[in-house]
Amino acid sequence: MPTRPRDYRLYSAMLLAVTFACGMWYYTSHVLIQYEKLDAAERGVPRGNLSDLYPRWLGARELLLHRRNPYSPEITREIQSGFYGRPLNANNPADPKDQEGFAYPLRVVFLLAPTVLMPFETARVVFKGGLLALTVASVPIWFRVLRLRCDKTTLIIAVALTLASFPIVQGIYLQQLGLLVAFLVVGSVAALVRGRLVLAGSLLAMATIKPQMVALTVIWLCLWAAAEWKQRRMFVVGLAATMALLLVASEVLFPHWLFYFIAATRDYIGYTQGKSALAALFTPVGGVFLTIVLLCVLARIWWRSRHEPANSPAFGLTTAVTLCATLVMIPENVPHLQVILLPALLWLWFENDAVHGTVMTDILRRVPFLLLAWSWVTALALDLLARWLPARPSVWVVLPLLGAGLLPVATLGAILPVAWSRRAT
Repeated sequence: MPTRPRDYRLYSAMLLAVTFACGMWYYTSHVLIQYEKLDAAERGVPRGNLSDLYPRWLGARELLLHRRNPYSPEITREIQSGFYGRPLNANNPADPKDQEGFAYPLRVVFLLAPTVLMPFETARVVFKGGLLALTVASVPIWFRVLRLRCDKTTLIIAVALTLASFPIVQGIYLQQLGLLVAFLVVGSVAALVRGRLVLAGSLLAMATIKPQMVALTVIWLCLWAAAEWKQRRMFVVGLAATMALLLVASEVLFPHWLFYFIAATRDYIGYTQGKSALAALFTPVGGVFLTIVLLCVLARIWWRSRHEPANSPAFGLTTAVTLCATLVMIPENVPHLQVILLPALLWLWFENDAVHGTVMTDILRRVPFLLLAWSWVTALALDLLARWLPARPSVWVVLPLLGAGLLPVATLGAILPVAWSRRAT
């Protein structure tokens, strides 16, 4: 039977998506990282394992095996010795400002406990493979949560383009726990769709190891549960019971940990001086104002969606908007957290024909994908031209990353008007 034109287009798109994915991974490992090493050597910046897993892994290991305080200055110096290759020197202007302390809630050690007996390099490989597998698995789960239809070829294209995005590549290279949190969130929402409310609450509680990533989602889902309390209360029971268990276990394991965590968080904010995406684009004052406005808009969307069943498109859309809004408001404008943009981007792409908007809204819906396409095409071009690039660090190397900081705001600007104007069913 001859292949239909639509099949040709799908297979061509699949080949292009896989090419973009290979291109981004090659760019990151053979172009970007190599230039980062050259730049660090030129400026005298220390480089160790540079693994975001390492500070959490070492803190968990020292607490569980040796009962040492993971928030202590001594552990921080040991973390620096592995992460940067040596302890940082406050008098050296070339040294990074990020102290890489153990700035996580203590409950993270329970998730990392299975790895503390492994050598770090083994734990690192296991974690990389696990994050890759969880990220791939999250794509079809989001399709089901958002009630999006696709065939196997389209799903392969979506997975390939997800793996082609620099935030995902960076998160896997750094072994960022944010990718694990993103999977716990989609697992929680998928459990709600299937009616497994206690499991959904438990998974969301475990996702609070990075509270800034899930705080708004917790508020939205608790409001949703309260709207139909008799039918949905077990979600709150699962959430509260798991949180209580984690907090009690943390206190038993290391009494008064919360005070150390608060101090570590305060120090982290001080030395990273993080800004939200809104503050970075619209000044700190403008960022605060827009954050307040956005919270009011979110509250209205939540209120209108609170009675929607978990298996409805409106519920999935509201959850996607909530995650997207989270990313522009938290004071961490870093690419690897953009994994939580995935549901919003999937919805914008696959529901493109379902919403009839103005010319302006149609333009806004295209901007996030133009930013992504820029990163894919320029990464592929740099792969092909790598041998002719200058040996010293150059601005050309970061061309694929130029739109990364704009992607959260662009995605929110595209999906927020749809969620605002959509009527409750």
